Amino acid sequence: LCYGIWDATNSVVGMSGGCYALFGIHFAEIAMNWRHMKFAKIKIIMLVFLIVVDNINHYAGKVEETKTPDQPTASSAAHFGGFVAGLVSGCLVGNNREFE
Repeated sequence: LCYGIWDATNSVVGMSGGCYALFGIHFAEIAMNWRHMKFAKIKIIMLVFLIVVDNINHYAGKVEETKTPDQPTASSAAHFGGFVAGLVSGCLVGNNREFE
């Protein structure tokens, strides 16, 4: 949805939006089960580290600058949309251990 609103004129390649959806699902799980998770802080540190490394790779690799009109590229809107979709679906479908 975010890609369709903000970046629909460009072609996109890859599965990074789905990877960011998985990040969102993990953050939703941490938010719902913070008190019951043994390594919640370490999990947050690792997830943030992976997101930072991906963004450094994206921007230091100058992915946006090498784009031509007929060449697909990575979409920041797809990344953001995937993260939000994962966060929402993780909250709606995820397992909240406190209510069991």
